[in-house]
Parts: sequence; structure tokens; C-alpha cells
Amino acid sequence: MNEYDFCFVMGGFPLKWPNGGEIIIFKLAELLSKDNYKTAILFQPHPNLELYLRERDSELLKVIGVGTILIIAMERVKWMAHAIIAIMQILLLRKYRKIKKSKFDTNQYYNFSSMEKVDILFTKKIVDANISAKYMLVVPWQAAYFSNELKSKCKNLYQLVQNDEVNPLFSGALSKYAKHAYEPTKDIKKIVISEKLRMLFLNEHPTIFHIGFDSEMFKKQAEIKRESNTVLIILRKGNDKGASYAIEAAEHIKRQMPTTKIYAYGNYDGDISNAINFLGAVDNKKLVELYNKNTIFVLPSLLEGMSVAPMQAMACGCTVVVTDCGGVEEYIVNGSNGIIVPVKDSKAIADAVCKILNDDKLMNKLQAEGEATAKKYTYSAMYKGFKIAIGL
Repeated sequence: MNEYDFCFVMGGFPLKWPNGGEIIIFKLAELLSKDNYKTAILFQPHPNLELYLRERDSELLKVIGVGTILIIAMERVKWMAHAIIAIMQILLLRKYRKIKKSKFDTNQYYNFSSMEKVDILFTKKIVDANISAKYMLVVPWQAAYFSNELKSKCKNLYQLVQNDEVNPLFSGALSKYAKHAYEPTKDIKKIVISEKLRMLFLNEHPTIFHIGFDSEMFKKQAEIKRESNTVLIILRKGNDKGASYAIEAAEHIKRQMPTTKIYAYGNYDGDISNAINFLGAVDNKKLVELYNKNTIFVLPSLLEGMSVAPMQAMACGCTVVVTDCGGVEEYIVNGSNGIIVPVKDSKAIADAVCKILNDDKLMNKLQAEGEATAKKYTYSAMYKGFKIAIGL
């Protein structure tokens, strides 16, 4: 049995690049390993596959794109469900191992080589993982759902909560399972990343730390000239990301201020307005350039745990407009270092952008205060807060 000081339990290995929450886990694991703690990250091929075998709910399969005919067959013939899922898990494990091997050599989206001292492990089922740890932290709600099976594998079991995963905006039709995964238990402690999340579990007395960003990468670049009257929007897939409201806001902005240039980036795959120059997914090098070139950054989300994108933008000199979506209120004070508008309000986003573009004094104030705020949210500060939260 492999023994560790720390083990993070997660879902599927990132197929292209890690999302914001995964990056936080990777960074914590990296910093712990550099601090001479033996650290691992344990991945399942896809937790919904294991959950389906237990709950027999077809919604669990629809979420990961299993076809209707195959779902019907699996629901009618029990042995077929087990056989098909076993095959899917084997294929996913092979794919993850192949991706892991190539990504640790080179990757334009994330420097995986920084985790060279972290053990990356895969298991079909959590219960089968041949590991033990002093501290084990389950991260997505799917992993937390099987937390009872991890109690015998660790001395201290934690749920690391990075978003309101019970909210249907986040987990959709599976929110009932997410709710079950977060039911109070005396054996599992919670660590959260924002005050808003702390309030959700107030009776369980969770500890809290604030996440951070790569302040060495995301900063002002003197050689990049900032353009005037430009707006940068993050557009992402997911009901909780508010892309449709951002697209409507862009059209409002263009009507009010036709000369404004509007750019967007992200993994959004829906229809895009002609008002927007959509760049698709970009790597960090390009993102630093975009933050340094544009005047205003917009986060249109409906739900966030504590988004780092506005931190990155502020560090690079952007003035930020964000929605009242959750954890951003942890570090953005409306009218002081950014503008906060209601969620699902495209006109409010547009009005805030136009107000800033028409008021240089306000823009300069928000930009300066934002840049100062960003300096407080480094990876070093995050790691220090994490160690306090977990009792090191």
C-alpha cells in the first residue's frame, strides 16, 4: 500500500487543460510536495460511471454523453451495464495515462512538469485504491459522494469545497446527488474558499482559505500597449457561466458606443454576436497579452466559488466588471476596485462598461485599486492560508 501525507481525490484527468478548480488543486499539491510532504492526486475515469451503477439513474450517463440507445440497453440488462461501464473505464484509464505521459513532457496550457514530485494515480473505483494518507481531500461532489469508502484509507478526511455544487446551476439534474454528498457528517470536515461558501455550511464550522493566481505570470507587461475603448469578456460553456447575458451586453455596448472593440475568449460553443471578436480557447501567454491590451474585463457568471479570472485581469491592469455571482465579493468592493452588477442583467453589464469608458477618473481609480488588490492573492498567500485551514 502506498502511504502519503496528502492525497487529493478528483474526477477525470483533464483532457486538454485543467479548469480553474483543478489548477488550484494542482498548485496545492505542487507546493506541498516542494515542502517535503509526500503528495498524490487520485483520479477516477469518470465518477458518474461508478455512481450510475449504484443509483441506476440515466441522467448520470446523459451528462457524459452516453447515447440514448445504449442507455436503454444498460437499464434493461443489468450485466450489460456493468460490462459496458467496465469497458468505458478501461478505455478512459488508457486515455488518461497517455495524456499524462505527453502532458508531463510539454503542454501549452499548463506546466505539468512543476508537479514532478506529485504522484498521479488512477483507479476505476475509489474503494479499490490501494493507498492511505494522513490527510485526504475529496474535491468534486462526485468524489465526496463516495467519501464513506475513504474513511478507512486516511486519518483526516476533508471535503474541499470550491463552489456551490448543490446549486442546480452548477450540477443541473444531478443536484440531488450533490446535496447528498454534502450532507453533514462528524467524520468529514469541510474546507471552503470563500465566505459565501462558509455560510452554506455554517453549522459544520468549516475552515476557510482564499485561492490565488500565478502572479509571476499575470502582471503588467511594459512592452504591450494598452488599447483604448476595448472590452475583454470570458465566454464559457455551462449554465452557470452567463455567456448569453455577456453576448447580449456586447450588443448593448455596441449600440451605446459603436467604436468600442469587444473581444472574448473561452470554450463557449454557441452562437456568437457579430459585435464580438471571439478568439476561442487561449493559452496563458495569449491571455496575459489580452489582459494587457484591453481596457475592461467582464466576468458574466451566474455562479462562482471565487473566480481567479478577475484577479488575473486586475494584476495586468484591466478594470473589471463582474456579476454578483458569489466569491468575487470576497475581494472586489463595488465602486472601489471594480464594478459589481446583478446576475442575468445584460443591460447592467453594458451600462457599467460604458460608464467606465466615459469616465477616465473612475477608470484610473478602479484600475489602481484593482491592481493593489490582486497583489494580496498570490499562490504563496493561498498556500499559507491552506496550511492554517487544515491545521499544519
